[in-house]
Amino acid sequence: MPDRKRVNLTVDPETKNDWKQAVEDSDTFRSLSELIRHAVNNEISDDTQATQTAVEAEESDTGAVQAEALNQVLDALEGLNDTVSDLDDRLTNVEKEVTAEAKADLKNRVFDCLPKESDANQPDGKTAEQIAEEIDEDRDRVSETLLKLQTQTATVNEAFTLDEGQIAWCREE
Repeated sequence: MPDRKRVNLTVDPETKNDWKQAVEDSDTFRSLSELIRHAVNNEISDDTQATQTAVEAEESDTGAVQAEALNQVLDALEGLNDTVSDLDDRLTNVEKEVTAEAKADLKNRVFDCLPKESDANQPDGKTAEQIAEEIDEDRDRVSETLLKLQTQTATVNEAFTLDEGQIAWCREE
């Protein structure tokens, strides 16, 4: 007899009684074990055959279905790409507006902090660092803003240079 392994199976009593009745009513099966082995083999065989049939059916329709699905995906991606592109453009415009407003606001705050130019004998001025502390802003941004104001307007000037090399700024009256 070939080498066999035991497989234990647990079912509720009603199921076991149904299976025993099937064996008693059958001319084919002599035991419950034989019925179970036959049922499992048929299930495996049916599943394999059903799977093979399904695969063959799918393969015949696959080309058209895949092409249609791919076209739908591509259309959806194109739509998403357009949407993202539009959003990116809108975000860029908003960023430009916010940046322009922030720069204008910084220019106004820096300009308002500048002392008015006094007579040439007693020049008055503030350094970028002093202005930055006064308006609670980054010193480098204030320095850049002062240079832009000097270039863009004729009212912001270098008042004098301190011993440390820092420039003191003022505005014309």
